[in-house]
Amino acid sequence: MYRASMQYKSLGCVLLLTGVLAGLVLGAPARAWATSYTFTIIHIPDSNIVPDALAINDAGQVAGSCDTDVPGGSYGFLFSHGSYTPIEMPGSYTTVVHGINAAGQVVGDYTDATGRYGFLFSDGNYTTIEMPGSGGTFVRGINAAGQVVGSVGRAGFLWRDGNFTTLHVPGSLSTAPFDINAASEVVGSYANHPNDRSYGFLFSHGSYTTIDPPDSRTTVARDINAAGQVVGDYADATGGHGFLFSHGSYTTIEVPGSRQTLARGINDAGLVVGSYYADTTERYHGFLFSHGSYTTIDPPDSGDVFPLDINGTGQVVGYYYHAMEDGSVRILGFVATPVPTAPR
Repeated sequence: MYRASMQYKSLGCVLLLTGVLAGLVLGAPARAWATSYTFTIIHIPDSNIVPDALAINDAGQVAGSCDTDVPGGSYGFLFSHGSYTPIEMPGSYTTVVHGINAAGQVVGDYTDATGRYGFLFSDGNYTTIEMPGSGGTFVRGINAAGQVVGSVGRAGFLWRDGNFTTLHVPGSLSTAPFDINAASEVVGSYANHPNDRSYGFLFSHGSYTTIDPPDSRTTVARDINAAGQVVGDYADATGGHGFLFSHGSYTTIEVPGSRQTLARGINDAGLVVGSYYADTTERYHGFLFSHGSYTTIDPPDSGDVFPLDINGTGQVVGYYYHAMEDGSVRILGFVATPVPTAPR
């Protein structure tokens, strides 16, 4: 049907249920509830999952991207209720997925012979998102109402049904939105000068609020939930840390004993997922941050692990590096489904 049709035989998707792995609770209160996970591995033969291109909604639908045999090429995919649908704009050689909403609408961007454009994939149909006169459109997030955020050049935008609203932090050189919630609140980052540090921002009810933890040297705001809680990363003189910004207050997210902690996603219950680097293992591990306690999320036989998103039921999606039998290293996707267990 599209160019992806000739790739079905070689790039068919395989889902492997690998069983239950007990989560390791780090720095947890005495009455914390431990969590274990079953892992569904997203393995696309002869291909790699594209890093930072996986998302999950509350129905458990997973959207992401994988590379192709063409150097630099990629296409998107949607897993929904056990079925696999390729997402590839007709005529494109690169399609990258970045977000999915509750209705299963998927957004991202694609590149063809004429340039780079955003897209909306809904009920099997593609809509190109292109700001008139732009030199390239990047789409990053979508909310339940179908509002889409992204950037064009040095300005951000909000798009809905063909209409654009410019998003630009006053006085900034560049503004890059990353996510939008049901209340139309937008988060992202901005910079004031070329090669300058970045700051996070929250756009809410027509006003911009800078998000910048104390002593930060650079800040990126990545995700926002329905309550307006924001997560992201910042760096200071001591290293890299995650943060939770909630109603004007900052909470540092730092796995005990880690050298670096990265916060990537938050659900409406305030559960946060991300990665941390441990000197003891010399690699990145996934984590869940819940009410002050940390649970490690690592698929079996994984190398570096990078959770990216979490839905309302606590399912976590991300990618990890895996050593194959032939000695090569592959990037695989995963869905971690929680199995709650009562404390002893």
